[in-house]
Amino acid sequence: MVDNARESMSEAWQDVASFSADQKDAFVENLEEGAEEVDGLIASARAQLSDVPEETREARAEAIDELEDARDEFEEALAEAREASGEAWNTARTEVALAWDRLQEEMAEFRQDLSD
Repeated sequence: MVDNARESMSEAWQDVASFSADQKDAFVENLEEGAEEVDGLIASARAQLSDVPEETREARAEAIDELEDARDEFEEALAEAREASGEAWNTARTEVALAWDRLQEEMAEFRQDLSD
């Protein structure tokens, strides 16, 4: 599931530089779909938390919290991008890029935690 979310969002992000304000709705929609996949990953991880050995449960819960924080930051940037127009769109794209980078970092760390 992590790979699917990462791949979906990476595909959308690769085209960000070429998206004009006129194309932003499609861009934002693609990224929202990726965010929904991350939401699914988080929900699944939370549901399985009780199955994690007690000695690693707290660390796993913290990793989920960090992923949620990054997802929230990303969704806030997307909301701003959704509302942006003209020059504000350029600023919003930059903010989405920063939030995207953080989300990718947290997803990579979360993935590493799952494999430990």
